[in-house]
Amino acid sequence: MPCWAELTCPDPESGAAFYGGVFGWTAYDGTFRRDGLAVAGVRAGEPRWLPYVSTEDVAATAAAVTSAGGTAGEARSDPRGGYAACADPSGARFGVRQPGTLAGAQVVNEFGTVLWADLVTTDLAAADPFYAAVFGWTRRPIDYGDGFLYHEWVSAGRPVAGGREMAAPEPFPPHWMTTLLVADCADTVRRAESLGGAVALPPTPAAVGTYAMVADAQGAAFGVIELIPRFLADMS
Repeated sequence: MPCWAELTCPDPESGAAFYGGVFGWTAYDGTFRRDGLAVAGVRAGEPRWLPYVSTEDVAATAAAVTSAGGTAGEARSDPRGGYAACADPSGARFGVRQPGTLAGAQVVNEFGTVLWADLVTTDLAAADPFYAAVFGWTRRPIDYGDGFLYHEWVSAGRPVAGGREMAAPEPFPPHWMTTLLVADCADTVRRAESLGGAVALPPTPAAVGTYAMVADAQGAAFGVIELIPRFLADMS
């Protein structure tokens, strides 16, 4: 299941200032932290958020990615664990991570931390054989009513990520979107704008709460969601 998310951006120091202002994070030794606990990673690179899926063997999983029609970078390691950057056949990028001294995020599903990851692509059905072969995931539709049909990726009977098909036109190619949980969606968007971010999707009512999509001051896109009380209660 997804265990980690990493921001890459041209200027990590400026990225730290942006996310510190929006979520109260501090940056230390390649990680964003909240109250001393690792929330996500940060390093120099093209502006994007990249989710990482946990694996017991990063080299074997990278090989499975290429065998299933995706692409995988060289498997690397450091004391925190092994990792590789990958992409599915549509080009949607993600990473795989083998636990070392850091298994993944030390705090999740709390306000100001990573909640979820979604595959946003042109053809979810076409993605099924790839994610089944690499991670053993299956996809199931979830009908929230009011015409809103969502999809979940499921592993061992447990939902681990989401998916939706693109509505044309969209400003991004197929991608994985990282979403953070917030207490007040509108206020979070205002703070992001005040720090140089841009709103790709303003706060919008959804079946599970209020959702918005923001690009940070260097162009990396992420989602924020304010869940309705009954979904917050389910996580407690």
